[in-house]
Amino acid sequence: MKRRLLVTTLITLTSLFVHAGRPNILFILSDDQRDNSFSGMGHEWIKTPNIDTLLSRGIRFENTYIAEPTCSPSRAAILLGTHERINRIGFSSRHKMTPDQWKDSYPELLRKAGYETGYVGKWHVQMENLNFEEMFDFWDGHASHGPFFFEETTPDGKTKKETTNRHHTNNALRFLRSERGDKPFCLSVCYATPHGSKVKKMHRNLAEPASLNPDLKNHPIYGGMYRELDIAYPLKNSENPYAHIPREVMDQNKGRSECYEYDYDPAMNKEHLYRYHQMITEIDQMVGELVDELEKQGVADNTIILYASDHGVLYGEYGMGGKGLLYDLVMQIPCFVYDPKAPETLRGTSRKELVSSLDLPVTILDYAGVDPGPYM
Repeated sequence: MKRRLLVTTLITLTSLFVHAGRPNILFILSDDQRDNSFSGMGHEWIKTPNIDTLLSRGIRFENTYIAEPTCSPSRAAILLGTHERINRIGFSSRHKMTPDQWKDSYPELLRKAGYETGYVGKWHVQMENLNFEEMFDFWDGHASHGPFFFEETTPDGKTKKETTNRHHTNNALRFLRSERGDKPFCLSVCYATPHGSKVKKMHRNLAEPASLNPDLKNHPIYGGMYRELDIAYPLKNSENPYAHIPREVMDQNKGRSECYEYDYDPAMNKEHLYRYHQMITEIDQMVGELVDELEKQGVADNTIILYASDHGVLYGEYGMGGKGLLYDLVMQIPCFVYDPKAPETLRGTSRKELVSSLDLPVTILDYAGVDPGPYM
C-alpha cells in the first residue's frame, strides 16, 4: 500500500514538473495563402505590422512546401504527419479519418501527454466515428469552408455580423481566457482566409468593389484598403494555360476556370487581389490581438507561435487560377516559428533548408517533448 502511494506521488510530482517546464503552443494556419505575402517577407505593399514583428523576432523557413497542395489532403497531412498515400484522405478517396488514425494525430498525442487542446476555425477533413467535442478540450469550428460573415450574440442579447477572421479570433480569445489550471495548452487557429470561397462570399458581385456591401462599407480594412493601388494582372506567360499543362492533366473548363473564374478575367482578377490581400491584413490584425492576449495572460514568454498555410494559389500566372498543381506558387507556403526563448543569434533569421508541411506536427510535438506517431 505504501509503495503504491509512493509511486502515485512520484508520478504526480513528475507530471507537475513536466507541465511547468513545457511550452504552450499556438499554431496558426491560413488558407490559400502564398509565400512572400507578408511585408516582412518582402511583399512590396501589403500592411502586416504584427506578423512583421514576429518575423523580426522569429525564424522564417523560406523553402517550406506543402505535402498535398489542396485543402482537405493538406490538412489531413498536417494533422497526422503523413502523406495522402499513407493516410488515404483526399478528394479522390472515399476514406475518412478513423479513431485509430486520430490517436496518432498531433492534437491527440499532446492531449494524452497532458496538454489542454483547443481548435477553432476551418476543419475540412472527413471523419468516421469521430466527434469534435470528444477530440478536443475546446472546439468551435466548421467542417467545410464556412461563411464570410458569422452572426454573434452581444452581451445585451442583440446579434451582429462578424467577419470569419473576427469570429474565429473571438473564439480563440475565449479559449485563452478560459480556466486551464496548470496544464500547458496547444491551440490550433485555422483561418478560412484568404481562400477563394471568401473572395466570393465577401460580396457576390466580383465585377464591383466588395466595399459596396453595406456590411463592409465602413470597415477599417474591407472598406477600401489597397484600392488606390493599380494592381497589374499577374500573368507571367501566355494566357493559354494549355501552353503549360496538357489538357489531359487538368482541363481548365472542368473546374478551375469555374471555381476561380475571376483569375481568368483581368478586371475581376484585380478585385480578387484587393480582397485577397485585405483578408491577409485582417489575419495580421487578429494575430496581433492573440499575441496581446498571451501577454495579458502572462504566458507569452512560454508560448511557441508557429505559422503556416495549407497551400499557396495561382491567381493568373500561367493563365490559371487555383491550386492542385505542383508549381512553386501553389506548393510553397509562408512558414515561421516564434520561440520567445530562442537564442538571440537566431532571432530575425531566415533558413534556406527544405521544409515539408509534414515537419509541422513533428516540430510541435518536439517542442512539447512528445514522441511522434509511428507513421509520422
